[in-house]
Amino acid sequence: MDSEEPTQNLEFPQLVKRNFKFLVSEFGFSISSEHYTGITYGEWIITFSSSDLFVNIILDKAQVSVNIGVPHNINESVDLIFAMMFMTNSDDWKYLTPGGMINSEYYDKQLKHVSTILFENFEKISRLVFEITNSRKARKRYIKFVNEYFKRFRL
Repeated sequence: MDSEEPTQNLEFPQLVKRNFKFLVSEFGFSISSEHYTGITYGEWIITFSSSDLFVNIILDKAQVSVNIGVPHNINESVDLIFAMMFMTNSDDWKYLTPGGMINSEYYDKQLKHVSTILFENFEKISRLVFEITNSRKARKRYIKFVNEYFKRFRL
């Protein structure tokens, strides 16, 4: 391990910056906002932005998720895991829910998981986001896919 500060000493925004530093160094993003809402269990939203895309890293009720979209249409962002399921036609993609105490290590495991997925698939996901944002037909296919996924779990 390198000389980075130990995980247990880091707050959520620092963990996000450490795990998603590739967005800045390799893809030209910068952090455009860090927002915390103390309502209920608390929620963090940390946004990385470039001229073409934004990436929201969200912590809500101890669960990390990632949304990717285009700056001119923030209401049509794409969830990272649903994007991967859609592109691969596989339900094998999941957000990580590690066991144990909810602390910095817990969040770091989740962040490493999603940052690895995003890093390894960044170009494909970017193309999908642009397609979904710019094509009504593609957006309909994606929304239908997500809705059908949720229908399978309704009782």
